[in-house]
Amino acid sequence: MSDRMDDHPGMWASPEAMEATCQEWSAANPGSASEGNRIAWCNDMVSWMRQHAAQWGSWTGWMMHGPMMG
Repeated sequence: MSDRMDDHPGMWASPEAMEATCQEWSAANPGSASEGNRIAWCNDMVSWMRQHAAQWGSWTGWMMHGPMMG
């Protein structure tokens, strides 16, 4: 999904934005996964991020200050 950042600069701005971008990307790149599995994967990813962003300060702070940035 990182290749979508230029198309969607605010894709990480909120959990809703991240989920919408994930759903869009997965619909365009379905592979062998069913639609239900793709939706569930995006939901799970956003749920995980919400959980961990709280540990990193907040949703808005994790992108610049969270451990994922190295």
